[in-house]
Amino acid sequence: MSEKNTVKVEGIEAPYDKVKLGDVRFVLMLGDLNDDTLEDAAKLSAQAQIMRFLFGGERYRILDELAESNGGAVDADAFSSWLAAYFEAVGAKN
Repeated sequence: MSEKNTVKVEGIEAPYDKVKLGDVRFVLMLGDLNDDTLEDAAKLSAQAQIMRFLFGGERYRILDELAESNGGAVDADAFSSWLAAYFEAVGAKN
């Protein structure tokens, strides 16, 4: 059974589900994200998969709020920084 909660990261409220954070599918995506042998495009794809897996439809709201707090657009650095802060806030290990 899922245990759904929310956490506020850099002013943006985001859901988290402890079951999903322990799911091997998430762990494999996180492994891709941290694989130094992968090209940047593959890492960006891993980030997109993580957003879809963890946030579902909420990912669009999260990205819109992140864009709003970054002058109207989300660059790769802002996105990566926010996602890393989210992982730290929810205790996801990489």
